[in-house]
Amino acid sequence: MSLGCKVIVVAFVVLFFCDGKEFKELNEQYEDHLDNISKVPCMVPQPRALYLEEILSKDEWKKYEKLIPKIRPLHTILYRCEGSGGCSKYGERCTVNETEPVKLVFNLGPSGYLKIFEVQNHKSCKCDDSNNDSRIK
Repeated sequence: MSLGCKVIVVAFVVLFFCDGKEFKELNEQYEDHLDNISKVPCMVPQPRALYLEEILSKDEWKKYEKLIPKIRPLHTILYRCEGSGGCSKYGERCTVNETEPVKLVFNLGPSGYLKIFEVQNHKSCKCDDSNNDSRIK
């Protein structure tokens, strides 16, 4: 069923159960909702606060795990596709399409030792079947 047909069906159901004023208010809220979600398209990764354990490989995490309470900053900002929304088909989710490496410098504790971690920033996103687990960390 096309989006236009769905809107007509919803409008019919609302008209059947609501008076004209109530329908107008609901329709305005619906239009506002559509406008709001259109501002976050899937194609554009969104900034997210991520902790080091969320972005390091398992091997690298194990290597620095004991230092984690002392590492600064506690988190960083990277661009991510997950949770960006914007997919219009049922069963699709916004997933990573392209990544780029980013080098981030962290302080590993009181000794002042600085360490560069190379992590992946999401560069572009795509709508993909949610059963296809093609996510890149």
